[in-house]
Amino acid sequence: MNSLSLVRALSFFATTAVAAMADVVINEIHYDPADKTVTDEFVELYNSGAQAVDLSGWRLGGVGFTFPANTSIAAEAFLIVAESPETLLASFGAQALGPWTGSLSNGGEKLSLEDASGKTVDVVDYQAGYPWPSRAAGGGSSIELINPSLDNDLAGSWRSSQPPGALPELTYISSSADGWHFRKGIAEASDPIDAWRLPEYDAAAWETAKLPVGFGGVGSPGIEWSTELADMQNSYSSVFLRREFQVAPGEIPSALQLGYIIDDGIVVWINGKEVFRLNVTGEPSFDTEASTASKESNTLTKTEITGVAGAFREGTNVIAIQAFNGTIGGSDFGVDIELVRPTIEGGAPDPTPGRPNSVLADNLPPQTR
Repeated sequence: MNSLSLVRALSFFATTAVAAMADVVINEIHYDPADKTVTDEFVELYNSGAQAVDLSGWRLGGVGFTFPANTSIAAEAFLIVAESPETLLASFGAQALGPWTGSLSNGGEKLSLEDASGKTVDVVDYQAGYPWPSRAAGGGSSIELINPSLDNDLAGSWRSSQPPGALPELTYISSSADGWHFRKGIAEASDPIDAWRLPEYDAAAWETAKLPVGFGGVGSPGIEWSTELADMQNSYSSVFLRREFQVAPGEIPSALQLGYIIDDGIVVWINGKEVFRLNVTGEPSFDTEASTASKESNTLTKTEITGVAGAFREGTNVIAIQAFNGTIGGSDFGVDIELVRPTIEGGAPDPTPGRPNSVLADNLPPQTR
């Protein structure tokens, strides 16, 4: 390659890198939550470009956060920096980097995104109140960019995040359902012992089952077992169960209604996160026995579980269950499960970290600074 070709090549790559950096914008800011005791403030970036951008060593000024090595943002993807990643996951079901060392001012401040060389890539000098979206100032909303092509340092380019629409009750998994993967508790289900609870675990080699699963006389009249465990007594004290279900885009539930029949103990995980347990203490193993005998019933007991948004993901989810007999020699055992999203009422504004903005539009408004 001659010197002119080399100069042209270097110029091309430099131009491409600058263009890619310009595609990364500050896209959503949640600076003043309605509940001041919950640490769920965040800043969301969006890459509108066609290629991933390496953010290693970049800095988000205003909150004092430096992106660690090997951090990148994929094309047409979101990346969140949070005051408390654990709280954000629990509140909104979104993964985030953080925590940051600074803070977001409730009265407004200048946020800057700088690359590893210190060059400014994006700046938003947001304010609380007109002409900036007012509901974000303690009303529960975030401020969301209407479109990533807009000048995001102009107030008119932003709107308050909108309340989610009401969602009707939805049954993810009905009782007496088939499609379960099933394994008898004669040994651990996986190595490490918690791997089987995760979505990526391959349970194709397990047996399949239709619930209810059990043996003996549970309830009065006794339950008719779809999958009978005639060999369980004196052989094993627990069973492992997994099943997939779907969550539609934009419909991550904040609460869950769990219906169950259990004799005697149970632990339930969604995508590896524990959401419910009954009559089981400590970290369960294959030979764990229920700590207390349950009250036998042939009908579902229903309980609502809140604060579970962080356990779900859009698309394919996995519920994993380990159910336990009171003793390995117990005369009966049984389990059945129903998984329901309860009715969700619209009304409260809802930030959208890691998801398309609720105000996203192609019809661009007049600009106001």
